[in-house]
Amino acid sequence: MGQTGSNRTEVLLLGPVRIRHGGTEHRPAQAQARVLLALLAGAGEQGMSVDRLAETGWGAPVSDSTISVAMHRLRRWLASAVGEAVGVARTASGYRLEPGAVDLFRFRELVAATPELPARERANALAEALALWRGPALADVPPERVDPAVAERIAMEYRAARLSHGRALLASGDAGRAAGELASLAAGHPLDEPVHAAWIEALTAAGRQAEAHIAYEGIRRRLCEEFGIDPGPELRRALARPARDPVRKPAQLPPDVVGFTGRKVESGVLTAILRTHRAAVIVGMGGVGKTSLAVHWAHRAASRFPDGQLYVDLRGYASEPAARPVDVLARFLRALGVPREEIPAGLDASAALYRSTIARRRVLVVLDNAADAAQIRPLLPGAPGCRAVVTGRDALLSADGAAQLSLDVLGELESAELLTAALGRDAEPAAVRTLARACAGLPLALRITVAHLTGRPVAEYAARLQTGDRLAELTVEGDPRSSVRAVFDHSYRLLPERTRWTFRSLSALPATDFTVEAAAGFLGLPACDARRELDRLRAAHLLVARPGGRFGFHDLVREHAMWLAALAEPARHEAAAGLPGLLGKPVTREPVLR
Repeated sequence: MGQTGSNRTEVLLLGPVRIRHGGTEHRPAQAQARVLLALLAGAGEQGMSVDRLAETGWGAPVSDSTISVAMHRLRRWLASAVGEAVGVARTASGYRLEPGAVDLFRFRELVAATPELPARERANALAEALALWRGPALADVPPERVDPAVAERIAMEYRAARLSHGRALLASGDAGRAAGELASLAAGHPLDEPVHAAWIEALTAAGRQAEAHIAYEGIRRRLCEEFGIDPGPELRRALARPARDPVRKPAQLPPDVVGFTGRKVESGVLTAILRTHRAAVIVGMGGVGKTSLAVHWAHRAASRFPDGQLYVDLRGYASEPAARPVDVLARFLRALGVPREEIPAGLDASAALYRSTIARRRVLVVLDNAADAAQIRPLLPGAPGCRAVVTGRDALLSADGAAQLSLDVLGELESAELLTAALGRDAEPAAVRTLARACAGLPLALRITVAHLTGRPVAEYAARLQTGDRLAELTVEGDPRSSVRAVFDHSYRLLPERTRWTFRSLSALPATDFTVEAAAGFLGLPACDARRELDRLRAAHLLVARPGGRFGFHDLVREHAMWLAALAEPARHEAAAGLPGLLGKPVTREPVLR
């Protein structure tokens, strides 16, 4: 009918005969009007001849004038109920309803489109088709006025759709729901072998073998009593099939952070975001603890997602190539129980199957270390019961339906609490405070410090951090993820070359923070170009935005920029900075990344 929303008009035959218009259902009061409306709607665009109308609508020969009067009354009722939305037109041989949107035809369209769909999508599409049924078709039309062949065909279409829906649920791994759906269908078809075979298979797949044997024995006995035959091969195979694997509930979260402290406010904000948004995106500089917060929160919230937790390191900031969304989807689908041979090769098809597979589940998805929005968008669940937590360094990282949480470094008190919890209460408070200041509130630096303090005096190591090359000290040999310098390098290497130059050059500014104009003058750039470069560095969390439109470095990030600058242009950097050398020490090795 070409109408949408509240103005849509549709003739309803799958249940009592009605016309729905503007969200309201209208019922012809006269039985004859309901018969004629159903006949014309079911005939479609070609309409129905006068002879056929007489034969089916009255069950006996009637005059043309009788049919004309009945059609006039139907037109008058339609005009009062739905205006001009539906009318009765004369054809060369009879009458037709126009324009003619009918729920029966919509049902057939939906069912016809399902055979090529993956199992979960097929189940959802069939459920949508079956939802059009409001009861037995043509429920308030006198049975003698319904063509038996038409009534039987519609009933068989309904039975076939319900059977296909049950089989699709079973194929998608939802054996419990399949067994329930098919039990109801089997009750209405006590001698239908394909229906009972599917029901018995669903019971077996759900681990309910005793019920499967009872169901088999019931139809075996009825077939014997009614027809004197034994169950056919399909029924026997259904009972003999082994139980399928139950629906998988992945538990992929990495171990929770031992001794996790602080971040109470941020954890609360994360909880609040995920009450109203489908995803939370945690952004911040490298080493600030985004992954630790995401994993810790996910462990605490796991009970709210009983259908499982998915996790992936997307390697957005790593030496290895970033993970491809299509590969991640394949891993997720396998973890959710989809057979390998049913997983599509393309990104769009894989994403559609992923969303369909978790459509009725409550799953938490943790997407760690994301590079950009394009990488995470296909991996975000769309189901109302699912949520996603995303971590990344780019402040521009975003996605539809997501809210952002920007994670900052820890304060000195929180830093000291983290160190004390790890080192024990016997640690010298003054030395702990010195360590906290030397780590500049960066959680990665604090945890590396703890790793270095096994069997070493706290005060001695604190002195080394204060007087030596902090970034060289804040490294755990043999563990590339436990190196503050390497973590910063992963952000630096993704910048355009001009922005890298800006980053290195600004480290020579003696001020702790600066304006756009000051940076432009120091760099010799127009103010608009300087603003663009500073915004890129801020988005990458290599610069910090401060009040009054000013910018500044985190202490450790600035030291890294100075190290890179001294390697790239040592003479110019030392002259600009007025430094005898980087941190009073000669540079002896190349940076990890340039």
